[in-house]
Order: sequence, then structure tokens, then C-alpha cells
Amino acid sequence: MEKVPQTFGTHVRQLHEVRSQLHSSGVPSEAKPLTSVPSLEEIQSLEEALHRPDVRRSREALKTLLAEGFVEFGASGSIYDRRNIIDLHVQESGADDGNFRSSNYVLMPISNDAVILTYETEHSNQDGSKRRVLRSSVWKHDGLKWQMVFHQGTVRS
Repeated sequence: MEKVPQTFGTHVRQLHEVRSQLHSSGVPSEAKPLTSVPSLEEIQSLEEALHRPDVRRSREALKTLLAEGFVEFGASGSIYDRRNIIDLHVQESGADDGNFRSSNYVLMPISNDAVILTYETEHSNQDGSKRRVLRSSVWKHDGLKWQMVFHQGTVRS
């Protein structure tokens, strides 16, 4: 993935906007109030859908799962917005260059309509090398569905 030519300051402002959205009370009129914290299995399933090549190459699926204003701080050090990450994912070849595993999922509520999911991934390359990444995602319920508003990957040594 190539680095998106935007400044860190721009993304800090976007994160402040996401924070404001997390605390806003406006939900669609047909929305139902969130009455309970989602299960780990529910959010983990949404997260793992984003790992699957069929979802990653589907613009519509990605638009459904990634909220307007989505920002990612990639394990590569690159910063991506929603449009850029969708464009990059739909262009992926789909060729699997190794094994990908995720583990150690933990879900924690951070507001009455948002949760943070943390977990670890390990990608084993065909040459035997491994890349371990600590990951965190913020998921927000808009009254109808859960969408990811932020994701960060940090390479683990």
C-alpha cells in the first residue's frame, strides 16, 4: 500500500471529528437506541470480514463496514482515509503470499454506542519470515449497524 499524501495534522483533525461523532446524539430517525454492549463474537466477526479477500475487493462491502470519516494509521506508518483504503483494497490481487492469523481479541465499551476491539495478527510469509502486529479498531453503532471509524496497526518486535 502506498502512503496517502496528507499531513498528520489533517488526520488529527479527522480523529477529533470522529471523537465528536462518538459523543453526538444524532441518529437516523429509523434507528433504534443501543440497549446493550455487543458481544465480542459480533464485533470480531465484522473485523474478520475485513480480513477476507472477497470483502476487501468489494467496494460496497467496504463502504458498509467503514464509516464516513474513517481513518487508519497503518502498521507501515502510512495514514489512510476511507476513500484511499477502499481504493487500495479493491485493487488487491487476491494472491495469498502467506498465512494470516489473528488472536487474543478483547472488546471494551468506550461510550454508549462505541467499542474498541484489540487483537494481534501474525502473517507468515512463504520465505519463513513473520510479521506480528498489534491492532485496535473503534467500532461505532449508528443506530442501524456497526461501522469501523478508526483502525491502527503497530508492528510488534
